[in-house]
Amino acid sequence: GGSGEGTSISLSFRNLFNFVDLAAYEWRWSLLEDGVKVFESDPLGFGAVQPNGGELKVELAIPCSSFKLQAGERVLQVSVLLKDNTSWAPRGHELTWHQQLLPAELSVFPAQLKHVERLRRISTLELLAVEGGD
Repeated sequence: GGSGEGTSISLSFRNLFNFVDLAAYEWRWSLLEDGVKVFESDPLGFGAVQPNGGELKVELAIPCSSFKLQAGERVLQVSVLLKDNTSWAPRGHELTWHQQLLPAELSVFPAQLKHVERLRRISTLELLAVEGGD
């Protein structure tokens, strides 16, 4: 896309636990180009996403400085991490992750984070479901 245009990525995290909210977990997203990490967000909180299908919906905007103009393979990676130390793993331990191939013609623009509603399923993870839309 030209200047002023861009591509956003919509995500939805669905809590598939029966009794536990997602307050004990954080998530982080990163961008890879040709297998090399070119951007990584700080850990972000889920808040108290309720069990049995509660959802957190977000829209990500890709940072304009992340990718080269001539793109190879571009991948969005979303990771779920422990928010605090536990008896079995330290804070920041990665519990699960998902990678989604991004379109080669992806436009890039300054990073933002805001809530969205339009979604489509891209993957189901062990702890939660991740959905996204174009």
